[in-house]
Parts: sequence; C-alpha cells; structure tokens
Amino acid sequence: MAEGSVDEIVREVLRSITPSREEVEDLLRRYHIVATRLRSCLRDYLPSSCIDISLQGSVAKGTNLRGESDLDVFVLFSRQCVDPERYRELFKDFVERVRECLSDIPSYMEYAEHPYLVLLLDGVEVNIVPALKPMIRGGAIEATTAVDRTPLHTEYVLRKLSPSKRREVLLLKSFLKGLGIYGAELKIKGFSGYLAELLVIHYGTFIDVLKGSLSWKPYRTCIDIEGFYGSEHRCLEVFRDSPLVVVDPVDPCR
Repeated sequence: MAEGSVDEIVREVLRSITPSREEVEDLLRRYHIVATRLRSCLRDYLPSSCIDISLQGSVAKGTNLRGESDLDVFVLFSRQCVDPERYRELFKDFVERVRECLSDIPSYMEYAEHPYLVLLLDGVEVNIVPALKPMIRGGAIEATTAVDRTPLHTEYVLRKLSPSKRREVLLLKSFLKGLGIYGAELKIKGFSGYLAELLVIHYGTFIDVLKGSLSWKPYRTCIDIEGFYGSEHRCLEVFRDSPLVVVDPVDPCR
C-alpha cells in the first residue's frame, strides 16, 4: 500500500475516533458539576486541606476515544489527615456518605481493591474514586493502593505527550479495541489505556508501536522508558514472571 494511502486512512480513522470540541467541553462541564457537589458533600467531613478533588484518566490526559468516555474523579486524602492503615474503612465510609449526599443522581457501588462509586449522570458514567496521596521518600514512591499512583501517571503522560502524540494514542487504542485486547479488566486481560500511552511515549507513533511489537518475545522483552535498570537483562531478572515488561516510569518497582 502506498504511503499516501496509509496517511489518508489514518486521517479518516482519526476523524472518526477523535472527540469533538463539544464532546470534550460537555465532559468537562459534567466534571465541574460533580466536583462542586462533592466539595459541598465533604465540607464537614474533613478540612478542605486534607482532600484534593481532581480529574484523572483518559479525559484528563486528552487520550479518550470519541463517544466512549467515562469520567474518573479522584478524591485524594492526605496521609497527614487520615490513618493509611485503615483506608478500607475510610473509603467505605466515604463512598456511603457521598452516595447518600448525591442521592438525586443514580449510582451504584463497584469494588476493585476497595469500593468506589459510579454515578450515572445524563448517560455518562462518573467514577468517584477515593485514594491516598502518594508519598515520595528517597526517590521511592509509597503507595498504599494501586490507584494512589494514578495522579502521578496523569502528570507524566501530560508532560510527555504532545497533542500530535495524543492522536497516535487514539489510533493505538482504537486498533487494540478492534482486536478485542483493549482493557486491563479481568474479562479482557489486555492493554490498559496507560500502557497504550506509555508505548507511544516509547516508540513515538502508532505505526512504530506496531513495528516494535514484531521484536517482542515472551519473557524476554523489557521496555524501560526512563532507564531505571540500565539493561534489559537486569530488568528481566527483576520482573522474571511477566511475559512483557513495561516498567512504570513513575515507580520502577512496578
């Protein structure tokens, strides 16, 4: 296929998978509505300095596919204000409190490592996710739950992905979805959105990710964007049980 034909196809696909300005503005509007309501709900729960409400996930990073966006609203608790050892009890109480406060919005509870709340706001799922603010000590990240690192992931991706690179992420996500391997949940066990973003950061373009994947070998491939381990051999020694290793650039232990 001629290069011009490929570029034409890519442009056509991008037109169909890139959210319109109106869609993005509508999602952000919903986020601000929810954030304002949350702040009101939590006014007497803890001092405002103890809680930080922020938009995370693909919408925050500008890597969301058209028409398939939910919102990830994180409520980050300062470790100086709560007992990290009792986070499950804290998060359960938080979710129940918010659900009662926002009872005018249809919702249901979901469970991952700990409970979180899903609001159904005019056809858009809004995930209200409690988390603890991660701490960095001696260059190492202290994270109690898996989602504590999420704000650091968002910051990293925003720093590393230009607008053109975000379009490359959309292409990769759409491609993986077409293959049925997009999504890290148990029923799919595929590529997460964050992993797709990291692959584009590493390789540069969607096409280059495909080319690079031709050299991947099970249990013999390590992608270490920040070069934490110095060599692929050392990396594979640390993560010996993973068929494909992509080191988390914000936490080399993952």
